[in-house]
Amino acid sequence: MEKKEIDYSNKRFREALKDLFKVTGLSQAEIARRMDLHEARISQILRQKMVSLETMEHLAKAFEISPSYFLEYRIHKAEEAMKKNPKLLERLADVIQW
Repeated sequence: MEKKEIDYSNKRFREALKDLFKVTGLSQAEIARRMDLHEARISQILRQKMVSLETMEHLAKAFEISPSYFLEYRIHKAEEAMKKNPKLLERLADVIQW
């Protein structure tokens, strides 16, 4: 199967994950196999509004994409970066002009 280029999603986790299945054509069974999980667990994940960053990372690996595909993952990483470097928050405030 030809690997498709997958950009970042700006949708919330559940919708972004559903889109991944559509775009890649991978089945829940295949992702479960790649993650060494039961298929029922994948179905459960699809019903959740949010999962842990670790789960997003494992899903991304199974889909062979960056975990940054998920909006919540990017937001979390941005928050971490701003906590470590408050100057980033100041720069963001300048851009947003709040």
